[in-house]
Amino acid sequence: MSPITEQDVLSYIESKYRPEIVLLGGSRAQGTSRAESDWDLYLVGEFPGKDHIPQIYRGQDLDIAVYPADSLADGVLRIYYGPVSVLKVLKDNSEKDGQRIADVTREAYEAGPEQLSPDQRQALIHKLYRLLDKTVPCVEDPPVAAFRLAEFYREVIPAWFSLRGRWSVPIGAALAEIREQNRQFSDHLDKWARSGNVVQQLEIGRDLVAKLLNNDGT
Repeated sequence: MSPITEQDVLSYIESKYRPEIVLLGGSRAQGTSRAESDWDLYLVGEFPGKDHIPQIYRGQDLDIAVYPADSLADGVLRIYYGPVSVLKVLKDNSEKDGQRIADVTREAYEAGPEQLSPDQRQALIHKLYRLLDKTVPCVEDPPVAAFRLAEFYREVIPAWFSLRGRWSVPIGAALAEIREQNRQFSDHLDKWARSGNVVQQLEIGRDLVAKLLNNDGT
């Protein structure tokens, strides 16, 4: 099967969702993709609410997120860890709002997040401890405990970046940077991933938060 092109993907998206604007992110937008790389697609238009609707098209993973136009009031397209670093406009409206979103989002990413106040830092740490505490009653129910711990893992990595006044990055790049800059924290993340034991992961999780609390994870 021949590789699909941006135009192939755009034609599929337009026929299925009728978006006003189609933006491409990730490695496909950065020009660093491999044949198996997924397609990070952001659709803006008359949608009832934000939604995440991943699917497969011609053997390729399409990671599709939809945004109502009024959800981007400041023009910044954000995913869970901050603004998207690079956006490529595949489809725009007559007002060129897609290009404006791409430009404003890039500027927000380059500017970085606002520095956390002491109260915000404490709230972030409290949130992480709370996710671990919510797992304790579920220790004897592995599926529920696994879900709770996955929430924690999803939050603790962006927290490492937030406490340094940085936007986080996609998970592969994030783990590589943590490994390079903070080997002890990285080793704990690896230990967590290898464990598979809820009680051990709770202990490792508390160690990870303690390292964030004490000198931002160093």
